[in-house]
Amino acid sequence: MMTKLPLRVSVSPSLRVSLPPHLRVWQRPLRGFSIIELLVVIVIIALLIALLLPAVQKARESARRTQCRNNFRQIGLALHNYESQHDVFPPSSTSQIDYGVWSPNSTQYHLHSMFTLLLPFLDQSPMASMIDYNASALAAVNVVPAGSKLHMYRCPSYTGLDFSLEPRYLALSSNFAIRNYVAIGATTVGKLWKEPDGALFPRSRTRMADILDGMSQTVFLAETREPNAAVWIDGGV
Repeated sequence: MMTKLPLRVSVSPSLRVSLPPHLRVWQRPLRGFSIIELLVVIVIIALLIALLLPAVQKARESARRTQCRNNFRQIGLALHNYESQHDVFPPSSTSQIDYGVWSPNSTQYHLHSMFTLLLPFLDQSPMASMIDYNASALAAVNVVPAGSKLHMYRCPSYTGLDFSLEPRYLALSSNFAIRNYVAIGATTVGKLWKEPDGALFPRSRTRMADILDGMSQTVFLAETREPNAAVWIDGGV
C-alpha cells in the first residue's frame, strides 16, 4: 500500500503578481479627522454664518419695509375710492374728539374709525358685514370683528403684541386688535383739538377740493408703534 505525501508548491518571488497602487488602498491604514481639523472646520462655518446672517436679515427687513409701503399704497387707494363714492374722505373717528374709550359709558358713543369705514374698499367686505355700524365700535356686538388681526393695517416690521393691554379696553374685551397706521388730522396735538389743519380728523368732511396744497403734497397717514391705544376699530384715539 502506497502512502500519499502532501504536495508542497513553492512559488518563485519573480512570479508573484504585484497589484497597481490604486488597487492596494486596503493596505493603507484608515485615518479620521483630528480634533484640531474638526475645530478649524467649525470655526470656518461659524465665520461664514456670521458674514451671511446680517445680509439675510437686511434682505428680510427690506422685504418687510416693501410690504409696509404697499400697505400705505393700498390704504391710499382705498381713501381715493371712498372719496369717489361719498364725495368726502372718511373721518378719523365718527365721534367728536373728546369721546373715546376713556369716556364714562364709552359704549354709548359711535367711535368707529376710518379703518372700519375703509374695509369695503380694501376687499374686506366680509369683515365689514360682521360690523354693526349702528352700534358703538366698542359695543359687545362688535367684539368679534374687533379681535381680527388685519394684515393691511399691520406693518410686518412691528414686533409688539397683537392686542391692546390698555385696562379700559380689557374691561370690555381682551381681544381689541391694534393697527400700525394713524390718520394725520393736524400738525400739532393742540390744533387737533381746537383747529384741525389736517385732512383726516374726528368728524371731518374733507373733500378733494379742500386739499389746497395738492394731494401729492399732503400727508394723510403715518406709521405708529403705539402698543395699546391704536385699536383699529376705535376712532376715539
